[in-house]
Amino acid sequence: MWNSWIRFNPKVFPSKVTIVHKGRQGYIDLQISDMNLSEFSNNFKDKLAEHMSIHKTGKSLSVRIIVPKIPNLEDIDEPENYRNEIIEILNKVSILMEWYIENMS
Repeated sequence: MWNSWIRFNPKVFPSKVTIVHKGRQGYIDLQISDMNLSEFSNNFKDKLAEHMSIHKTGKSLSVRIIVPKIPNLEDIDEPENYRNEIIEILNKVSILMEWYIENMS
């Protein structure tokens, strides 16, 4: 499972925040550690876009966007077959990064 997770750590994010693409599961999480889920939900649920949702993920909470499922990178022989999916995934990563900057910083 871990092989299909790709982490994005933009320099504008504090260390407790990361974006994780979970390829085989088919979603991207903006993971925020050390934050109360209820408090976060109360403060930010109205600021979520229609395609975003809030989830408890381990010791973190996440703002989640559903994306196409793709196999582990090492299992992809012809990445060009996943071109459209990869472009969509990177666009959604960008949306989560922008959402964080606009709402949390």
